[in-house]
Amino acid sequence: MRRAGDKPTPPVQKSNDTFRILSLGPSFAFGWGVNYQDSYVYQIAEGLRVPGKRVELINLGTPSQPISYQLKWLRETGHVYQPDLIVQTIYADIVATIETNDTLPAIKPTVRGGFLSSADEMSFAMRWKKMRSYSALLFFGWHVYHAAVSAEKPAPGDGREFYRGAEASSSQAAESVLQSYRSYTGFVHQAVTNQPPIVFLFIPMAYVVRPSDISRVGRGYENPFDAREKAGLLTSLLNSNGVRMIDPTSVLVESDKKARMYNLYDIHFTSAGNKIVADYTLPLIQEVVRRREAMRSPTP
Repeated sequence: MRRAGDKPTPPVQKSNDTFRILSLGPSFAFGWGVNYQDSYVYQIAEGLRVPGKRVELINLGTPSQPISYQLKWLRETGHVYQPDLIVQTIYADIVATIETNDTLPAIKPTVRGGFLSSADEMSFAMRWKKMRSYSALLFFGWHVYHAAVSAEKPAPGDGREFYRGAEASSSQAAESVLQSYRSYTGFVHQAVTNQPPIVFLFIPMAYVVRPSDISRVGRGYENPFDAREKAGLLTSLLNSNGVRMIDPTSVLVESDKKARMYNLYDIHFTSAGNKIVADYTLPLIQEVVRRREAMRSPTP
C-alpha cells in the first residue's frame, strides 16, 4: 500500500469514528510520478468530509496491476479492512472490458528479495517486448522522429483535422458492458460484507486529452474524439442505471489548454493533472458519501 511517510499503515480494526476509503487501480491510483500528497487519491481523501468521522485512506493502487489481481487480494485478504467507500480507477480502454472475477493468469510475476520480478516462464517475445518498453533510445528516438515529421507539416487547431469525424457509438454496444459492472459490484459486495458504495473513476489516455500527443504512441490507437464520445456515452449509461462512473475527460481537455495535464515523456498526470481530477471528482464523491451516510442515520 502506498502511504504518506508520516502516517502508519492503517490497522485492520476500524474504530467507529473512522470513515475508510479503499482506492483500487493501476499506476494512476498509485500516484506515479508525483509526491503522494499531490496524487488525486490523496487529495480526494484529504478533502472529503464525513460528519463525526475522520477519513482514512487505504491506497492499493499498483502500477501495471490488472483488476483481477486486486480482486483476488480483496477476496482473500482486503475484505477484513471493511472499507466504507471503494474508488476503482479505470484506465483507458479497460472502461469497456472491466474484469468481474479474480482469476489470475497462468504466467505471473514473482517476488525475489523483496522485488517484483518477471516470471521465469517469459518467452523470448515477451522479454523482447519488455526490453523495448524500457529502451530510452527507442522511446526518445520515436518522439524526435515524429516531432520532426510534424514540424514539416504544421496544422492548426487541436488535431481534429487528422481524424475522421467522431461517430456516434452504439448504445446497444454500450449496454453490453453494463452487466459486467454490475457483476463487479456483486463480486465486491460478496467479498466485503458491509457492502460499501463503489465509485468508478475513468482516466483517459494522454492523447485523448491532447490529440497531438498521439505521435508518442504511434499508430493503431483509437480516434481520440471517438474515444471521448464513447466514454461520455458509457458514463451516461452507467450513471442512469445506478452504477456510479466519474469521467473527468472534458475538464482535462479544457484545462490542458492552459497547462499540461500529462507529462510530455510519460503517460501519467502532472501535478496539475492530478489536482484537476481531484477537484472535479471530490464533490461528486462527497455527494455519494452524503447519501450513504443519510441512509445509515436513524430516522428521528
